[in-house]
Amino acid sequence: MSNYPYIIAGLPDILLDFESRPFDFNEIKSGITALCDKDDQKKIDWLICALDGEHYSSLFYKGLSKIDDTFIQKYIGFDKEVRNAKVKFITEGTLAVQSEEQERSELSEQLESIFKIPNIIDREKALDRLYWDKINEITLWEYLSFDIILAFIAKAKLVERWNKLDKASGANFFKQLVQEVRGTFRGVEYE
Repeated sequence: MSNYPYIIAGLPDILLDFESRPFDFNEIKSGITALCDKDDQKKIDWLICALDGEHYSSLFYKGLSKIDDTFIQKYIGFDKEVRNAKVKFITEGTLAVQSEEQERSELSEQLESIFKIPNIIDREKALDRLYWDKINEITLWEYLSFDIILAFIAKAKLVERWNKLDKASGANFFKQLVQEVRGTFRGVEYE
């Protein structure tokens, strides 16, 4: 599509600084999708469903695998690896990263150090920084492609997550989350 440079030029600057700032993800998303064609809008919808994390199943991943987009494939593959490693670490105390050999050891080391952070809020911040860095890595040599727009949306969802929470409500949210899974997983500290 020929208007990618126009869309990219209009994107606001965002930072993952974990501070609450005026930010309306839905307004930004609506502005972006209004300028995209139907195929790109579908890709955005798939990405947002994945970022919301509510649709993770083998059927959802199968649908995602059919999306012809480099960013979506790389980002969702990374996300799946992190989620699988997190579950394995929580249940067994070990990691399961299913990527290329060199990445496996580097990602395993990063995840192991993150998962060992005792404070759950600090752990979630570290995970989101890892995702932010992966987004930057995926789009390192991209300049005016649709993947830059998708990367912006993925980053905006990270910012939105923290923007919705002030320090007190964030702590309460994560304590509630831990209480919900405590019956299933043992050894998760949230203090």
